Amino acid sequence: MPIDYLKTYHSMKRSKNTFTSNKFYFRFIKNSFLIVALILFFIAVIGFFWPNLVIINDESVSTSGITVITCIGVLSLLLFFALKDKFAYAVIDPSKVIVISSKKRGRYSWSEVKIKQIQFLYPPLYKITLPDEKQLFFNSENKYVSFSFGLVIDLSEMGRLIKQKTSSPN
Repeated sequence: MPIDYLKTYHSMKRSKNTFTSNKFYFRFIKNSFLIVALILFFIAVIGFFWPNLVIINDESVSTSGITVITCIGVLSLLLFFALKDKFAYAVIDPSKVIVISSKKRGRYSWSEVKIKQIQFLYPPLYKITLPDEKQLFFNSENKYVSFSFGLVIDLSEMGRLIKQKTSSPN
């Protein structure tokens, strides 16, 4: 019998020890390359038709400048399409991890997955390796400390649970 993820999510949401990814940052991180690409394409179109409106280094943009902006926009759009399915929404509690992404949905025990925080990025971003060796990324809440040399320490309850579960033997 298949798992009803919506019922599972709502039943887990009521629990005091259940933590979820921040929805705003999940959507923002997932779509950030698309937003950058659209802004760059908009700047390139404005610079093509009205070059005096786009100023780079105190000079109007040239044709080669428009080409560079367009290429960076295309690169950002390609990165969006390559990475958009790699971000997941996570719901975790002390006994299980639920991962919901556009291509993969699943409910896993802590012994089945490997979770590691990615440093230098904030809000805290985690990499989860699923049993089928697929790797996805998810974020926690926006509670962290960032040091000038790039170290990010997650202070959220979700981060504490992840640290506790990954550091202790199963």
